[in-house]
Amino acid sequence: MKEKYLKEVNVLNDVLFKALMCHERNRTFVVDILHALTDIAKESLYHATYIGGEEILKSNLKEKKQATDLTIRINDKNRIIVEMNPFKYVKNLCKKNTTYAFLLSVKATPKNVQEYSRIILINIDNFNRFNTKKAIIRFKLRDEEGHIETEIYESIHLILENAKKNT
Repeated sequence: MKEKYLKEVNVLNDVLFKALMCHERNRTFVVDILHALTDIAKESLYHATYIGGEEILKSNLKEKKQATDLTIRINDKNRIIVEMNPFKYVKNLCKKNTTYAFLLSVKATPKNVQEYSRIILINIDNFNRFNTKKAIIRFKLRDEEGHIETEIYESIHLILENAKKNT
């Protein structure tokens, strides 16, 4: 009975995704995934604050839902945003998620501080938008020769379709 119920549960649902990722019992599993994707020390990830649905300033965006799926506050200078992207055809999906990351970086940085908070945006994609065989794709702000401009932003896409094939 329990197995049948679990097969019918859609973990791509935002509410269930947030509950699974934020629940203390799943912390080891979540930390292992985050560490593998970001290379941030597991100890820092264990002691971070996990928030399901951090709100974005409503004056900044003109859309109905203005919250991240999951925000992990490692400390005052470092955050991870995790977005579950179950559908490929959501209008401006990457643009929306990146806007969230930049707005949270500004919001998280105290006034009169010279350095913005570092944000890592992890997109868990249930589709292969980039038509690649890779399970993980990393984006940073760089010039045409590959020089990285700043380390304050990184976007990582975990492509579930390819991750399943590679296991």
